[in-house]
This record gives sequence, C-alpha cells and structure tokens, in this order.
Amino acid sequence: MYQPDVVLIGGGASAVRSVSADGLVWSMDSGAPGMRSLAIGKIMMASGLGTGRVMALARHNGTEQVVLGPISLTDVIRDANISSAGPISLAQPVYYAVPRLPGAETDSSGAPSAHWNPEAGQFLARSAADGALPTPPVPTSVPTSLPTSVPTSVPTSLPTSLPLPTLNPPQLTEQESRTAPFFNSTGIGVHVYVKHGEGKFDAHLTLHVDAPTASFHLNVQNGRVVEANLRIHGAGGISLDVSAAQLDGSGAFAGKDIAVPVALTIPLAGPIPLHLSITQTLHIVSQIIGRGSISGHADYKISGDLVFGKAGNAALKPAVGASVDNALTANTTALGIAPNSYELGWSLKASVGVGLPWFGASAWFQIGFGVNVTSAPGLDVLTPGCVTDSLLLWGRFGLSYRIPDILATALNAVLSLFGVKKKVPASGGINAPPFDLWRPQPARYCPKHP
Repeated sequence: MYQPDVVLIGGGASAVRSVSADGLVWSMDSGAPGMRSLAIGKIMMASGLGTGRVMALARHNGTEQVVLGPISLTDVIRDANISSAGPISLAQPVYYAVPRLPGAETDSSGAPSAHWNPEAGQFLARSAADGALPTPPVPTSVPTSLPTSVPTSVPTSLPTSLPLPTLNPPQLTEQESRTAPFFNSTGIGVHVYVKHGEGKFDAHLTLHVDAPTASFHLNVQNGRVVEANLRIHGAGGISLDVSAAQLDGSGAFAGKDIAVPVALTIPLAGPIPLHLSITQTLHIVSQIIGRGSISGHADYKISGDLVFGKAGNAALKPAVGASVDNALTANTTALGIAPNSYELGWSLKASVGVGLPWFGASAWFQIGFGVNVTSAPGLDVLTPGCVTDSLLLWGRFGLSYRIPDILATALNAVLSLFGVKKKVPASGGINAPPFDLWRPQPARYCPKHP
C-alpha cells in the first residue's frame, strides 16, 4: 500500500512532543516506534497531518526535531483503490490554524498592477485592451490621523507552537490584515479586513452551498495515479460585499496577497489516514484617489457539481453554469474626486490527501473568483458616476503539492539553520493549468440623475 520510503511512527499523539507554529518542525519522542528508522529523504507518517519528507534531523535530550518538506501523493501511496462510501457531510469540520504561516500576508505592490497570476492560484485581471478600465495611479500623500472606523493597532503576538484543532473557526491577525474564515448554514467563505495608512478595505465572500457534501475516488497502481476525482455537491452561488474608504492617498495599495492561515478539515475513515481539507487565498488591490470611498454588493448563481480530477489521461472538468443575480455595477456606490477602483481575487482549494493542508500530498481542485471594479466620478463629489466591472470564475486541479512561494522560502530558511543547502521547490507532481469556468463580457452601469 505504502511506498518503501514511508516510515510509520507508532504511539499516536503521544509520540508528538510539539509542532512549530508554521507546521514545519515536528518534535518527536525519540523512543517512539519507527523513529530509529527515520533518515533524511525518508517520509515520516506520524498521523494523517504529520506526514512529509524528512529534510533535516536533530536529536536533543530524547527528542528528535524533524523538519518536514512537501511530498506528492505517489511519494506516499504505491497501491490503493479508495472511494468515499457515500457523500461526506461537510457540516461538522475541524479547523486547523497555522498562525505563523509565512505569507499570511505579502505585499505584491512590486508586481504589475492589476495582474494576479492564476499559475499561483490567483486571479488574472483583464488588460485594458480586454475591456477593463486602467487602474488609477497610487497617491503618495502622508497621513496625519487615523479615521475612527479603522483600528489604530493590530495585535502581533502569536503562539510559538501549532494550536490544537478546534470546532470553531479562529480569527487570526497578521501584520495589517485580519481574516475570519467561516463555514455555516450560508456556506463557506471568509471575512477579510485590511488596514493600510488612513484607509481600510473590508470584504465578505461566500460560496453558498445547500446541505454541502463531498465525494472522492482515488485509484493508484504501482505508484501511478490511474484515476482521481473530487466532487463538492450543492454549490449554489457566490456573494460579495465590499467596502473601502480612505481619508487621503495613504490608504491605497497596489496589491496584497493573503493566505488565510486556517484550514477546514474532515478526517476520512479508511486504510490510509486521508483527510479532506479546504483552504482559502485572497488578492486585494485598493485604488482610491484622495478622500473617497467605494462599496458594493453582488450575487452570482452557480449550477452543477464542482468536480475535478483525471481518469487515465483525460482531465475531468466541471460543467457548471453561472449567471449574474444581483449585478455589482448596479449595487456599487462610490464617492470621490477621481476614479475609484478595487480588484479582489478569492480562491478555495479542496484537497484529499495526507500531511498539513498547505504542503501535504493530495489530489486537489481549486476554484477562483475575481472581480475588477472601477467607478468614474459623477457630476460632483456627492454624485455617483458610471461603474464598470470585469468578472472571472476559473478552476484548476492537481495531483501534487503546491505551496505559496513565500512558504517555500520559509521552509528553505528553516533548513538552512540545520545546515541543509538544497532548495525545496514550491511545487511538484502534476499541476494542471488554470481554465475558465465563466468569463462574461465586462459590464457597465450609469445611474440616472434627475
């Protein structure tokens, strides 16, 4: 069932002394069954989550510090034919938080404005030639005070070890952002708040699911994936609420990429300790000129199951339908002296596999939603003008590990402390390119004024 390099560690949870807050360094009981067989290059399997390639080892006072690196599914499984016995309920997940997940927030302002690369699991905005309005330049005025609606401080103290799983989604703060993922009767989503200079950006994003369930099938023969598919049943639509404002140009920013450091996880019964996990990432650009604001709401309908994977050499892609229910252009209000705009990308990644959700071995699919909104000024500062938006719903899948570049950088930094010079790449295995699920024509709405 397992590949020859896999070392099973006995003792259950008692074999794990502690785990670093980034999930990379596992402190293990040196006397636990299987620990003497560990060596650099082997794959440690201490649990469904405590699985990864051993990149470095250090022993101290009966404790073995093990640095785990990413792996592909076939690095672990040699032969298996596993299917869910029926639809798996997503109603009672367990939440795993990695509060020191490197790259929980990164500033991508050095990248070309309004372009978020889907190769990294992100939204690619259309160029001006495709119909989207160009992004206004970022002002550089200096703030003198903070608006009362924006918190003046952000907590920075974080635990030094990986928190225990919880039944309630935690809210985590990292640098200038605050993220609160949720899973409830309305669906799966995240509330994100970003404070930047004298500005704020606040958004709620929800993938609506009705009695959500999942199912999967995995067939691996002689270390080769013959078939793998993962389905999410009951997806009904996407809702978006955005509010952005600033007192001067200090609140604008050219790009923030945020990896929400909380995973929704459901253990799966079977001969291999697999788990289903869902993680989220965000990309935000806020471009408000001077003192101004922009806010909006939209609803989009989705029909059909979300199914991704491969059967033989053929790719499985979802045949979903999508349409606008409540248009963002007609539900956007913007005030200011110049064009205001924002760009918001959001993706959810569902994985079935072993290891921590951010760099474990899995079969996975990712669905992403992106919007680029620009509001032109009206006849005066208090009169809303025309609103233009561009939308994109995309998908991709893989049989691999795929981690944010900044997490790979952090892993390599940890390895350097152990004297390991070999660099770990950010991806491995099969990573299919992103494909469009829905790309409507850009929309424009101009309110009528008396």
